[in-house]
Amino acid sequence: MNMSQIKRYTKDEIDVLSKSPYVKNIRENRLTFTYEFRCILYDEWIKSRSVVSIRKVLKLYGFDCNMLGWRIINTIHYIFNRDGRPTRGKNKTFGIPNSMVERYDDEFLIDSGIFKRFGKRIRFTSEFIDKVYKELVLRQEKGLIK
Repeated sequence: MNMSQIKRYTKDEIDVLSKSPYVKNIRENRLTFTYEFRCILYDEWIKSRSVVSIRKVLKLYGFDCNMLGWRIINTIHYIFNRDGRPTRGKNKTFGIPNSMVERYDDEFLIDSGIFKRFGKRIRFTSEFIDKVYKELVLRQEKGLIK
């Protein structure tokens, strides 16, 4: 990455951002939100997985997106897509980073035919989603659900 592309916060920007209760740490080249605020961001982002939804929440909580810079907003979006719900960085049970924890054996989910592997994640198959959707439409047509 070209160093000129990294957002550098000015002293005035650092002063403004450090006053926010949602900012855990701010330095010239790094901004860290609190865990609680990252969870708020994630909960809204999951409803509409887009950079636009992140921008809306940031504005709602008093942040100037131009001051933050486009890179941090895109990075939040990327991290949510990659890692899912924010954590505090450690597995609570073992006190070690999540990347060091032995993964749960999920092959029985794949074997069920309802799930498929998608990169490092597991998701419902499109056939299962279609089946559920058709059942939902059928129930709506029968007036069983609104």
